[in-house]
Amino acid sequence: ICQQEKILHLDIKPENIFQDEKGHYKLGDFGSAMFSDRNSKSVHRRGTPLYMSPEMSQEQSCIDSRADLYALGLVMYELLNAQLPPFVEPNGKAVSVEMEQEAIKKRMAGAELPMPRQGKVDLGRVVLKACAFDVNKRFDNAETMLEALNDLNDATQKYEEQLEAYQPSNDS
Repeated sequence: ICQQEKILHLDIKPENIFQDEKGHYKLGDFGSAMFSDRNSKSVHRRGTPLYMSPEMSQEQSCIDSRADLYALGLVMYELLNAQLPPFVEPNGKAVSVEMEQEAIKKRMAGAELPMPRQGKVDLGRVVLKACAFDVNKRFDNAETMLEALNDLNDATQKYEEQLEAYQPSNDS
């Protein structure tokens, strides 16, 4: 809906994603939001650094909906990475501010994100594409990202159907 209405949320993070009683997810806290048809030069360091896209952090003049897709990709990354952001290794302790800051520095310097630790490789690839450092290597819009996720879901369902149809022979 944000993209259809030309709204940039600019602060997508787990705390701003809510689930309603029907299981639908919704975004909240539009305090950093702006209309994308306005001058994007007014975007400077809005949002939460842990989920901020490189172009927002570097205060580039061309901010579009792909900045929100980047942040959503980072949320998904954490879901597939034991609740840890990229470049933070599990150590059995709480993530410190210093660890987060070092991870942010690596991301903002363009270090390639490692594959998330959990989930299927194809899902990890979708997440990494959403989190590409180069804005032109990300999904063009929310629809193409959703399409990629739906394609993965369809492929998984077909595979599971094939497995269910397979009946091993009891012959020894």
